Amino acid sequence: IRLGEEGGWTIDSIADLPLDTPAGPKVPLKVIADVRKEMGPNTNSREQVERKIVVQCNVAGRDLASVVGDCRRLIDPIVAAEPGYRVAYGGQFESGQEAGRMLGLLGSAVVVGIGFLLHLAFDSARDAALVMVNLPLALIGGVAGVFVSGGVLSVASLIGFITVFGI
Repeated sequence: IRLGEEGGWTIDSIADLPLDTPAGPKVPLKVIADVRKEMGPNTNSREQVERKIVVQCNVAGRDLASVVGDCRRLIDPIVAAEPGYRVAYGGQFESGQEAGRMLGLLGSAVVVGIGFLLHLAFDSARDAALVMVNLPLALIGGVAGVFVSGGVLSVASLIGFITVFGI
């Protein structure tokens, strides 16, 4: 039911609106519906022939990935129990995931490139492998440094790890 603002409508007056029934007599709306005032979005937005509602939040004091992980742990079972509903996590989280995926690919390419250059410089696969075995130690040191400084693993720290690998 869509009502104009100028009608001076109350919850009770809306609940008493008469509705036609298939059998003929009129019944008040309150007989077939629970009439109440609720706060919600004032528009129905749609995307790809589906109704869409956007929930936004700002994260402070925690990293975005752990907050989204907690949201998934709590929300996904509820949504899975209701057929026809789905949840998509986007925004900075989605961008961060894509950047992490790209850095993973580029980091792997860098490691292979470093191995190739070491093999060319030393003219020995054994010596290049000995140097490459130390890369996990650099990663452990970098993660320990981030942990000790109270930071979080982010795209910037991953770029730093790639730089440490190069050095």
